[in-house]
Amino acid sequence: MFRRTAIAFCKYIATGSFLTVKYAVIYAMIAVVLLAHGVAHAQNSHPLVLGSGDLTWRITSMDFGWEDQAVHDFLESTKDSQVNEFTRSTDMSRSRTIKLYGEGEIDLGPRLDSQGPLSLNIFKTLQSNAIFQVHAEVSAKAGCAASCEFNWREQHQKCARELNNVMKKIDKQVRISNPFLEFTVLFINSGEQHYNCIDLRIPIMIGQQVVTYALCHESQSTSDFEIPAIRPRGIPVRFRASLDNSSAMRLLEGMQDKAPTIRIENSRGRIIAKETGEDLISKIQETAGNSCSVSILVPYAPPLTWRIAKRSAHGKTNLLSALDAINAVVKESLGTDKPLFAINGGILDSVAGVDNAMGSLSAGTKLWWKMSVNGQDQPFELARYLDDDIVFSLSKGMPSFSAKYVGLIQASGNRGHAFHQYTLARCFAEGNGIRKDEVAAFTWYCKAADQGLAKAQFNLGRCYYYGLGVAKDELEAFMWFLKAAYHGDAEAQTALGKCYQNGIGTAKDAREAVMWFHKAAYQGDAEAQRALGLCYLNREGVAQSAREAVMWLHKAAYHGDAEAQSALGLCYWQGRGVAEDARETVKWFRLAADQGYAGAQLNLGMCYSNGYGVAEDSQEAAKWYRLAAEQGVALAQAFLGIFYMKGEGVAQDAREAVKWFRKAAEQGFADAQFNLGKCYQDGEGVAQDKQEAVKWFRLASEQGHYGAQYLLGQCYEKGNGVSKDKQEAVKWYRKAAERGHDDAIKALKSLE
Repeated sequence: MFRRTAIAFCKYIATGSFLTVKYAVIYAMIAVVLLAHGVAHAQNSHPLVLGSGDLTWRITSMDFGWEDQAVHDFLESTKDSQVNEFTRSTDMSRSRTIKLYGEGEIDLGPRLDSQGPLSLNIFKTLQSNAIFQVHAEVSAKAGCAASCEFNWREQHQKCARELNNVMKKIDKQVRISNPFLEFTVLFINSGEQHYNCIDLRIPIMIGQQVVTYALCHESQSTSDFEIPAIRPRGIPVRFRASLDNSSAMRLLEGMQDKAPTIRIENSRGRIIAKETGEDLISKIQETAGNSCSVSILVPYAPPLTWRIAKRSAHGKTNLLSALDAINAVVKESLGTDKPLFAINGGILDSVAGVDNAMGSLSAGTKLWWKMSVNGQDQPFELARYLDDDIVFSLSKGMPSFSAKYVGLIQASGNRGHAFHQYTLARCFAEGNGIRKDEVAAFTWYCKAADQGLAKAQFNLGRCYYYGLGVAKDELEAFMWFLKAAYHGDAEAQTALGKCYQNGIGTAKDAREAVMWFHKAAYQGDAEAQRALGLCYLNREGVAQSAREAVMWLHKAAYHGDAEAQSALGLCYWQGRGVAEDARETVKWFRLAADQGYAGAQLNLGMCYSNGYGVAEDSQEAAKWYRLAAEQGVALAQAFLGIFYMKGEGVAQDAREAVKWFRKAAEQGFADAQFNLGKCYQDGEGVAQDKQEAVKWFRLASEQGHYGAQYLLGQCYEKGNGVSKDKQEAVKWYRKAAERGHDDAIKALKSLE
């Protein structure tokens, strides 16, 4: 079975369904482990690692829909902008359903190269823009995890949140809408045993709560079905859970925060092996009670899982013993001393050959192995007893460590281990498992940097740049960034580029900045990709090229860089380097705005205000203006003030209008100064004060605001808030008249 699973993994690699070559390499190594793993299991080489079977399954798609035609009539006829925006932007490719989750078409890939399943020729098919869907794979056997846990990403949470809002509006219109949840299970049988699935009623859970049960879809000929032997491409079976409005909203409410759990092993039914009569569901439940799973999870691919006995002849199993047991199986299978879990003095340094703080080719960040227990992130502690399921996965930030674990790291650092010195410095810098101490962090960065560790050199540069644990020194910062950059550290290359761009610790040199941005950008550093894109856009250190700018901004934007997403939205808005596209504009502004990027929030508000790329909606515009205004964006503050003054998208409130005009005016925004002056002149939202009005008209006039210039001239002509002065009145009328202000032209003629 493990040989078949390994070949399936190799085929999976060959499809190119990975975001980066880095992840493909990880899984190639795992496939090597599996190719030899079957022998190890057949021999029961380690008593802690339990045996396994041949039947696996995974969820390939999940959809939500409504039976009642009245719902679809409402969705098509409603003028509600929120509902219209959701239905327009959501995948409704299946009749009457909205796609919540999908891994794409099932394809095990082409025939493998004749040089063998691990030939490097396989990697030629990999593409950097591979599918982003996550494969949720489980196993109905003793050797693998038995519950289906989705890697529930932000876009899935967002879809559930928006769908729940739509469902609430449907509930007010159609009391009995007959909603339902459907999903497809792909059963993969890699063995020679036939299975009969009898009356499966699969629970759908949020956390530990069962919301509903799913049955075989009515399109299936019967509720019972057979899984023939040797079906590596799988047998897809569709299931449906009927809901009512309240249970649908409860389910969607839960899915905003966490993935649903679909536990086939808890099904009210049976999966019977034809030849032996054994019920796999009962076997799984029995095994699950006596064991825990240890899994390796890499993004965009199925997990690899071992089931480990909770107890042995030596007593309770701890995690360190479990990892040693897995390493023993791998060592025996491969005939190598290189462990799958590299553990140094009780410290986990790498998994499957991937070191902590590795550079990610996809996102330009430093990835670390983190540990989660029953789906919840936990501080690293390998000495813990194995009472719960453990998952090791890659994360963008350093995971939390227990105080005991940090003690082990410090002991290793004292023995001169450079990477552990760097890790300890990070712990001191972040207060991770130890009291925060910037001076101690600086000291340990120095020790690791002196040994040539690029990551430590970069962070030492940051200490000097920001004055963390040491006096601020831009020249020293520049020198350490330079050392780390020459060692290939992408973050240091980006920082060095910024030093040259802004003249920090060195003379300004735009061309040198572009060179270092290029080096980091090619390593996948999103910040460098964005900086490089802006250099091409603004002709800084390189010939202007809007197309080249858009290419690099796209790369950074796809990695989630909010500033790049906002800049890309502007490119689509203005048609720079790409054809003007209102919908793409809104798409990128929204992605950046959802991350809290103020400029994008302002621009998205403008799109809603003007009906650009989206239905005109003053309430949505006011919402996004407010978010940007609260971050201090003067233009958003001015717009929000106008909305309050006119009662657009918000209840009319002159006092609130004055509040926002003042915030923008105090930042020197001329339009807001003009509007604030008018409020004081007319006594709207504030006590009338003509002298204060003159003050704000003057500030706006000095910036060339011709409306303010006209009103200031009027104040001087009539003596409102200032002594009458015909000469001053003429002066300001003339300035406004030169800008084409009609009333100023007339006033000027009457005075001359």
